Amino acid sequence: MVRFKMVDPDGSLWAWGDNQYGEHGLGAGAPSAVRTPQKVPGLAGVTQLAAGGGTSMALRSDGTPLVWGLESTGLRGDGIPRTGNLPVPTPVTTVSGVTRVALSGSTALALAHAVTMPNVVGELGVSALAELHALGLSVQELFVPDNQFCDNVGYVESQNPPPGTVVGPGTHVTIRVYVRALGGCF
Repeated sequence: MVRFKMVDPDGSLWAWGDNQYGEHGLGAGAPSAVRTPQKVPGLAGVTQLAAGGGTSMALRSDGTPLVWGLESTGLRGDGIPRTGNLPVPTPVTTVSGVTRVALSGSTALALAHAVTMPNVVGELGVSALAELHALGLSVQELFVPDNQFCDNVGYVESQNPPPGTVVGPGTHVTIRVYVRALGGCF
């Protein structure tokens, strides 16, 4: 199996050679042997490329990794078991802010800056949201009713992952914020 890939100065990608698993990203109808260089459609801004073992990976200038090719080993990184091939470059949505990519066989690696999860419990929800977003984290805000005195309304009750956990950019974080109880406050 011989495969060739090339990145143009403008960040577009060209591929040719063996394409048994769709590892050239040319789409579902592409032949298994690509005999002349073909521009990979819809792929621009590529700064780095990795290929091997029937899979391919590219890194865009905005820090988004993309994968395509043999998909039976969790290529997308989302934990969903799949079989078959991924014939087009597809963003890996579980990470962001990636600075380098590598492939070894069917193992994809991405290097991104990690941060330590701060303790936002007891902070005002709006302040906690701003702090977590500034770290590049994806935040979901849930609401929990406060006690009858409403002395905690607007403050963070809990968070997940817990403080001190090392997380990467794009990590999903949940905070629970106190709101006024249904019966009102006394």
